[in-house]
Amino acid sequence: MSETGDILRSIDGPLTDSLRVELGVWRAVEYLQAARFQQQRVEQWLYGPEPRRRTTTVPLDQGTALCEAHFLFICWDTIRKTIDHLRQNAYGLVTSRETLRRYGEPLRHYSIARDHLEHLTERYPGRHRSDWEGDSNSISGSVPGIRRTGHFVFQGLEWDVTESSIVLLGEIVAGFVNGITAELRERRNSYLRGESAVRRT
Repeated sequence: MSETGDILRSIDGPLTDSLRVELGVWRAVEYLQAARFQQQRVEQWLYGPEPRRRTTTVPLDQGTALCEAHFLFICWDTIRKTIDHLRQNAYGLVTSRETLRRYGEPLRHYSIARDHLEHLTERYPGRHRSDWEGDSNSISGSVPGIRRTGHFVFQGLEWDVTESSIVLLGEIVAGFVNGITAELRERRNSYLRGESAVRRT
């Protein structure tokens, strides 16, 4: 990431955009690190030794593991928003658009999980985003939880919270950071040839 900042400080261009790009790259890297940590905490609560593990045969963990997964989803959502924020920039960098084109579906999918847990009370029985149905005698609907297989489930959808999810997120962030850096190297070469590093997007 330091190379990104070094290049941006060596070429012409709006300071605001230079800072946006450098801070965006930094934010993506830092939230990837946080996501790795959170995923490990999810596994500790699901599979770790007592007293952290819940001694229950219930297939869904609806306690602390779910809380840890909430922040894992926040990390995914923050990375998606960071990449999206840099689609418009003074340097004509297209890496953000290409990253969203390639990985937009999983990124949006994890953002949905974040939204579910961030606004869970809106999904409670009787609320407008609830899928609970029934009458005064019987009612049924979705309860959020994490299966022992390492999948968060809610309202008919599921999200992987195992190490595989971090491998995918790492691939996304690495592609984003490496792409931005490669593009900036090209802009620096243009600048050294006497051309402007600023491009239309």
